[in-house]
Amino acid sequence: MPTFYYLKENLVVQREIASPTHEIIPGVSWGSPDVLFTPAYWLGQYWMREDSRLPPRAHSLGQTLEEEVVACLLGGYGVPAEVALAAFNRLRSRGLISYEVGKNDLILGSLAEPLTVSGRAVTYRFSSQKARYIVTALRALHEQPAPLDSAGSLRQYLLRIPGIGFKIASWVVRNWLGSSEVAILDIHIVRA
Repeated sequence: MPTFYYLKENLVVQREIASPTHEIIPGVSWGSPDVLFTPAYWLGQYWMREDSRLPPRAHSLGQTLEEEVVACLLGGYGVPAEVALAAFNRLRSRGLISYEVGKNDLILGSLAEPLTVSGRAVTYRFSSQKARYIVTALRALHEQPAPLDSAGSLRQYLLRIPGIGFKIASWVVRNWLGSSEVAILDIHIVRA
């Protein structure tokens, strides 16, 4: 029986794997782990990641929880994704996503300036309200660290922050923890 070898935290791991010619179902052979998209390839990918302790952050926009919260606060109702991302990138590039720096007037000034999106100047809607929410969220995250042990506890923590409802809280949880335990539901869906 063939053996699959891979490195895991500086250790060589070996696992037996079916022969590449072995058929899983009629007409579909197992294949080799070094050939893209074969069943053996996907099993090898799984084995190499199965004990990963870091949550997958495939959807994450920020490099810190604070950045993720700000990115999600900037998106949502009435704000196109491209505009929200441009606003987020501006705040991050100016170093404003931090409790120490995050002052309402600096954030408001940055959000009130026209943004360039797809070669045209656009304004960010609700800049004063979002600036207040961002400052409040940064303060809350600084004063009491967020519980990262479960999706439910993080969402409950975020829901206590003014400006963060179920949609934003669930969005942050999904992005930051890589969790599928919460659903990102718009208020219209909840009402229906």
